[in-house]
Order: sequence, then C-alpha cells, then structure tokens
Amino acid sequence: MKLYLTFGSQEKISLPTHYNHIIQAAILNWIEDEAYQKFIHDIGYVYEGRNFKLFTFSKLIGEYTLTANKKEMIFESKVKIVISSSQVKFIECIEKGLRNPSKVWRLGHNEVRIISISKEEEPLVGEEIVVRSLSPIVAYNTVLEEEKKKTKYYGPEDMEFERILRQNLIKKYNSIVEMNPSLKVVEFKEDDFRITVVKPKMLSKAIVYYKGFVIVGFNGKFKLQGHPILLQLALEAGLGGKNAQGFGCMQYIK
Repeated sequence: MKLYLTFGSQEKISLPTHYNHIIQAAILNWIEDEAYQKFIHDIGYVYEGRNFKLFTFSKLIGEYTLTANKKEMIFESKVKIVISSSQVKFIECIEKGLRNPSKVWRLGHNEVRIISISKEEEPLVGEEIVVRSLSPIVAYNTVLEEEKKKTKYYGPEDMEFERILRQNLIKKYNSIVEMNPSLKVVEFKEDDFRITVVKPKMLSKAIVYYKGFVIVGFNGKFKLQGHPILLQLALEAGLGGKNAQGFGCMQYIK
C-alpha cells in the first residue's frame, strides 16, 4: 500500500541536500500508535538476525533550488512524498496520526501543514511487471579487506546485483512468516526473481550521505520477473537494502 502526502508552508521549505534521515525520523514520529511505533523503531520484522522495517519512501517531489554551496535544497511552497509498505497497519497508523488536528508537523526545522493525504492499494501483480524507482535501489554486502569490514555496493551491471536483491526479498518474506505462522512457507527458486534495466541510457547512479555514511544506489526503469509474492513485496516494502532509510521505493508502471 502507498500513502501520498503533500505538505505546504507559508514560507519556503529548506532542507539539507542529503535529507533522508530527517524524513525517516518524521515518518516514525507520524505513527499514532505508540506501541507499534516502538516496535517498528526498535525491532521490526526479524529473520536470521536481520531486522526489516518493511517500509520505504520516495525522494521529495517538488520544485526547488540549490544554495550556492549545494548543501541545502530550497523548496517552493509545497513538497510531496510517497510512503510505501507491505503492512497495511503501518500506512493506516501514519494516516491516522497525520489527520490529528491538534498536532503541529515539521520537516526538519520547517513547520508544515498537510495539504492532501491519499492512499492506494498496489495492484495484484503477475509474473512480470515494469517499475520505476522513486528512490535509489541499493544492493550491497559486507566484505573483509585487509582485515577490515567494508561495505561494497553493486550496480545492475554486476552479477551480484540480482542475487542480492533476490535474497533480500526472500528474507523479507520469511520475516513476515515468522510473525504470521499461518502464512504459507514458500521455497523460492533462483529464477523466482529477475531484474532487467529498461532503457539503460536512463539509468543513473545516486550517492547519498546518511548520518556520515556514503550509500550508493541506482535510479531508473526496471522489468521485474518471477514469483508474484516477491514482485508484490518489492513493490510494497521496497526493493533492495536500506529501505527504511529511503531507498528502493518503486512505482508500478505496467
């Protein structure tokens, strides 16, 4: 499910160029249910020692200018954002929180008002869909170099890219099963997820700074093929890693 939000302000909205941590904190603050908020923040859905939040969000959408040093984005009177999750409760808790008329909302140091809120269920997908990224897709693993752990990022040209995305989706699904034993355990195969870049010339690399760390991802249009469960999960909970930090938000095209 996706939640579409538009915020406005009487003044221009100023945010750092690398704002993901600000939006992530704001989203968690919007959750009305305190117990559920704590669950998402502290634990999430767990599988094999990995914690999955099962939500993601888009880049900010709106007209803006960069300051001379390119460290700040100055949006005009309004800004839009898309929040996506495989968990209906997550979207509903945020919507309920944002509709609370007694609250004052902020994006960073900017006081904002809500112009519009709407939500939309994802279409039930088959074995092939085309999507575009609303925020960069991140594929990475941790490698040991000179006895030091290092994060290595992969792009669509790397053989590891597809495998990492597939394994990530499978683990997300299994984390949901762990919380819902009544769900069917599916044994996925290697060809249950494939990804192909559509229009390679439109593929772009994104470098984002998040709390002092560099994260590398890729934006573009992609064809996803495989098991409908995994494709649905990619569309709802996010494709790739670091979704809760604002990566891998996908928009269904066809």
